[in-house]
Amino acid sequence: MDWASRPLTRRSTGRQKRGAFGSLRWRSGAGYLSVMEESEMKRLVVQSLTSLLSGMFLALGVLLVAAFFDGNYENPYDGRKGRDLPEQVSIVESAVLPGQINYTITGKLFNSSQIEWNHLSLRATIYAGNAVVNECSESVDDVPRDQEVSFRIKCLGVSGVDLPKNLTHKIAVTYGSYYE
Repeated sequence: MDWASRPLTRRSTGRQKRGAFGSLRWRSGAGYLSVMEESEMKRLVVQSLTSLLSGMFLALGVLLVAAFFDGNYENPYDGRKGRDLPEQVSIVESAVLPGQINYTITGKLFNSSQIEWNHLSLRATIYAGNAVVNECSESVDDVPRDQEVSFRIKCLGVSGVDLPKNLTHKIAVTYGSYYE
């Protein structure tokens, strides 16, 4: 019988015993209680400690590997500078793309700065009247200086075929990063 399926204590379910004069008598199941042997308990404790130590060494190994890769990993973003609300990047035009299930905005932005942007983050805020219905974001990569670049923002929170006519949107450039 496997040790894991054995209970810590065993109760008799009924056995035949010989009486003092040799005759057989039946003893009920609640007659006695036996305790697990000491060697079985020691083995259970040793196996539990082995499992605990194995888990601790596994966690230590994961931490060491993470520390090794953290120190030796070359971040491709090193040397990149960032700027909130980059100036001289403007939205030239934007329109809702008709016939889409999701509220999809297409448009163009113009980079009039002397910076060649590696990454620009755009945020579209959708209004129903004066109330904000949803905000969604998208990013545009590799925006050269003095050039227009197209973008598309898909807002998953606003969807449907017959959207109300009072939906409007505003688009803002929220963040930009570049290499010097």
